[in-house]
Amino acid sequence: MELILSLFFILILTIFFFKLIFKIIIGFFLLFLKFPLFFIAFFIILFFLTKSKFKNFKYRTYQNTNYQKYYQNKNNFQNNSSQKYDYYCNIMGVSRNFTKEELKQKFREKTKLYHPDKNSENKEYYEEKYKEIIEAYEELSKAR
Repeated sequence: MELILSLFFILILTIFFFKLIFKIIIGFFLLFLKFPLFFIAFFIILFFLTKSKFKNFKYRTYQNTNYQKYYQNKNNFQNNSSQKYDYYCNIMGVSRNFTKEELKQKFREKTKLYHPDKNSENKEYYEEKYKEIIEAYEELSKAR
């Protein structure tokens, strides 16, 4: 019963709302018929006021999207550089807070282990691994 009453109440409110909107629209139309110059001047002023605001709005929107792209790229670069740092640390087998001596020692161990001239079988794999070790050593040396 309460549900029916609440639905009926909502129906009455929507009918009242639409009647009110309809009366307002008809009222404006009748005023336009009585005072056409007033409404023409009003719409011309409204047009010029909104034109400049929309022009600035488009510029601001363009500017905001450029800033958003800049900060997204900056954050992606920072995330990528952090991921690369972890990747290189993983290749070299050192922790994130390594010393230069630890890095040199691990570099010597890894280059002896993966040197392509010392490993005749599967030479392509060892060449690739050797290049990764050298790249990781160079990047981690720059970071310290």
